[in-house]
Amino acid sequence: MERRSRVRGFTLVELLVVIAIIGVLVALLLPAVQAAREAARRNSCLNNIKQICLGLQNHESSKGFYPVASTAPFFSKTGATPVKLDSPNDWVADPTNGTDGDGWSWCVQILPYMEQAPLYNRFRDAGTANTGTGPANKLMAGPCQPPIVINNTTGTTAGTAPKYAVQQPLETFKCPSFPGADESKQNFITKGTSPTTAKAAVGNYVAVVSTHFNQDGVGTGKDTGGPANSLYDSLTSATKAKQLGGNGAIPFWNRTTPADKNLWTKVRGSTHASLSRDGTSNTVMFAESREEDWSSWVSGFASYVVAADPDGPGNKINKLNPSTGTAVAQPGQPLVLMWAASDTTGQTALNVGQNVKRAGGQSATEAAPGSEDVPNKKAWFYQKPWPHAPSAAAANGARIFGPSSAHSGDIVLHGFGDAHGKAINANVDRNVYLWQVTRSGGEVIPEGT
Repeated sequence: MERRSRVRGFTLVELLVVIAIIGVLVALLLPAVQAAREAARRNSCLNNIKQICLGLQNHESSKGFYPVASTAPFFSKTGATPVKLDSPNDWVADPTNGTDGDGWSWCVQILPYMEQAPLYNRFRDAGTANTGTGPANKLMAGPCQPPIVINNTTGTTAGTAPKYAVQQPLETFKCPSFPGADESKQNFITKGTSPTTAKAAVGNYVAVVSTHFNQDGVGTGKDTGGPANSLYDSLTSATKAKQLGGNGAIPFWNRTTPADKNLWTKVRGSTHASLSRDGTSNTVMFAESREEDWSSWVSGFASYVVAADPDGPGNKINKLNPSTGTAVAQPGQPLVLMWAASDTTGQTALNVGQNVKRAGGQSATEAAPGSEDVPNKKAWFYQKPWPHAPSAAAANGARIFGPSSAHSGDIVLHGFGDAHGKAINANVDRNVYLWQVTRSGGEVIPEGT
């Protein structure tokens, strides 16, 4: 009699063991896969930074100076107060007595030096009327008010540009690790036509225009008569502004008096020679920002930050002797910007704002010095209120992030004056970070920083 062989299958226990082993292997491999993806995103971000740095260098080589932070001045013609985002900026309609509002950012100014001349020309030659007609704006009007139209047709044809200039995306100015959407949460266009409002294409790279705002300085670390939210090193008195506003490598420009009718085309930004005093490899040009509400690579006001936390608890940045901590200079040791030793709570703006979303977002309250209280909706904002926010946006008028990123390791990538990109940890020595931002402060940067 022929015997039949019996095929034995897996028992339930054996199957569960196999599944468990596979699960353990996946759990072990997943962090490695995520780390590899983040490393790729970080390298892609560094590549963006390199391209932007080369654009800045090409601009300097061609014109003899770097771009200014915006084509519009930081202060209004009537006084040393920051201008609102929706304030009119139009020197085309009235070339002798125009108005100052938001301008075109430093990112826009370097487009021709990044192989983006067609886009730059499209921005520059667009008319000033809501219909996209009228005289070319020549970057002396707009981009927000009047809203500059670069495409006045409707439809979804492939390659069709968005209507407003601020809506134009450009991947080079977006970090791959950015956790937000492709457009800003808040409206940059508030007085347009069909549509009347519009958000902006986000931009994640911002000029570090100054070490701090005047409210965070004392003694010679504060401009004479400098009001709150005015950039340090932008005023010679309460009524007279410096031509360049801010001590960073990409400063704003100002009208020196109310009667000053110069346009941005007559202003020279900082130069390679001015950066060379500190060493171009030691001088920060720009940083990342993960801001989602007021983010735009086209807007001048949305494309800048400062190094010290504007809403932070510390407010005693002064020019001191780093060896003695006093305001007395010594031979060979100039006074440099630094927090006074008694100002133990002063902090940089690096990655400030990380807990705001968990605390309720724009509705959260600015936390008191010491520590944040997320369960009670108290967190540290970069700037609340943001001085450039439209008056109608008071409820959403905070800028949550300054120099910041979503990269792992609590780091923020920066572009430097010699065209290299580097990560700076958020717990870097606070004074050293200030020294890296100044364009000609004469500081000695510790090796390996």
